[in-house]
Order: sequence, then structure tokens, then C-alpha cells
Amino acid sequence: ALFSADISLFSQSFAQSATFITLILLLFISGAGFLLIMYEKADQKTKALASLDYLTHIPNRRFFMDKAYGYFERHRIAEKPMSVLFIDIDFFKRINDQFGHLAGDEALKQLAKILQESIRPTDLCCRYGGEEFLVLLNETSEEHAMIVGKRIYENAKEINIERNPKQSFTISVGIYSGIPTENDTLEKFIDKSDQTLYRIKESGRNRVALFKEFFEEEENDGK
Repeated sequence: ALFSADISLFSQSFAQSATFITLILLLFISGAGFLLIMYEKADQKTKALASLDYLTHIPNRRFFMDKAYGYFERHRIAEKPMSVLFIDIDFFKRINDQFGHLAGDEALKQLAKILQESIRPTDLCCRYGGEEFLVLLNETSEEHAMIVGKRIYENAKEINIERNPKQSFTISVGIYSGIPTENDTLEKFIDKSDQTLYRIKESGRNRVALFKEFFEEEENDGK
């Protein structure tokens, strides 16, 4: 139309037909591309949601275990220490009973936030189940694991639940550290930190402790 006054909307010149066909093709291509981009974003969002705990928005147990197996093997091959922290909110049922489940949910969210802020990007944490949390510290000896455990413990004591500002809570932290060997498994590390947590609960809760504080004699006998 720019070059000839004879060309109109209803003319059938080759240039006009080619232009219309090109525009139609571009319309289909751009539409398909947009749908593909949206699908990829939705897929990524779905995968991210599947790996997170619905309440605390930190990794869930399944995602943690999938990653932790790889961590364990790397530490075993490199012969470097790793540490597992098993963390539990003390008397969590009492919080739910006295202040309601929304207060309990808030306590879980606050503790999850502390965990994320207390560990490095190379470490792992998750909500293991209920009021229990699990942390894996990459290339960390028991001395440094104790420092991290006490940091989490102290920060948790500063939490005040917004639904009841006067209400606070304490946690118990069981720690197991070691250099993985051929005879070890990830489950063994987790179980030993869990055993430590159980002994803490038996002795009154509200503290951070290493596995060897309760099982040193048994560990030495095993060696």
C-alpha cells in the first residue's frame, strides 16, 4: 500500500499475501512460545512447592533426605567430618493446648526462620515431622556443631509468639558428629542425634548436648 496506490486491503498481491501469512505464523509461534514459558514456570513452581514444608516454607523431610545422601557420600569419600542436629520444641503440646494451634504454628515458623538464618548456604535443614527439625552441617566438627547448636538454642529463647507476647519456648538440641566410614550410613548419624535428643528429654529438656556426653563409653566400646 505504501508503494502503490492500486493496492488495497482486498487486493491479492504476492507481497500482501506473504505478509498476512507471515503475521499469522508469528502469531502461532509467539502463542506457543508463551504457553511453553508459562508451563516451565508452573513446573518449576510445582517442584519448589513439592520440596518445601507447607507451613514453615523450609525444605521438607523428603527433599532433605534426597540431598543428604549425596552430602554423606562426599564426606565419606573425602574423609571429612559432618554433623547432624536433631531439634525439638520443648512441651510443644502445651503451647497448642494453652494458646491454640495457631500459636503452635507460629512457634514452628519462628524456629524454622532461626534455622535458616543460623546455617550456611552449603548446610541443610528441614522440618522432620511435627515439632522436630533436622540440620546437617557440611564439613563441621563437633566443636563447631556445638557453637551452631548453642546459637540456635539462644536465639530460640528470644522468640515471643505474637498471639501471646508473654509466651516463649525453649528447645532441645541433640548433636552427633563424625567422619563417615564404610560401615556408617546417613540413617545412623540421624539415629544417634535422635538418641541424644531423647536423653536430653529424659534429663529435663532445654539444653544442647553432644552424643558423647551420654554414650561416650558405649562409643568407645564399639571402637
